[in-house]
Amino acid sequence: MTNQAKIDWTAWNAERREFRDRDSQGFDADCEALEKHIKTLRDVAPKDSAGWMNSRCIVLIERLRRDLYQARVFAGTMKPGDTEPQD
Repeated sequence: MTNQAKIDWTAWNAERREFRDRDSQGFDADCEALEKHIKTLRDVAPKDSAGWMNSRCIVLIERLRRDLYQARVFAGTMKPGDTEPQD
């Protein structure tokens, strides 16, 4: 098990702060921005010595993907049962 104190969260926290502070640009633009944010989070997520993403990062990224999918279904841009776009 890796020591969590040694993982550098700087890039992860900076990306989350930058996305949180952005202004809304409309539903479609916000969805695209969230997709980009999710991909960036995957790239900057802290990894252990074996190269695996931290489990808290995995949970958050999957929650964001699910929420994006649910928002698109609610807005009618996707139908329930349509496959989510895979990264």
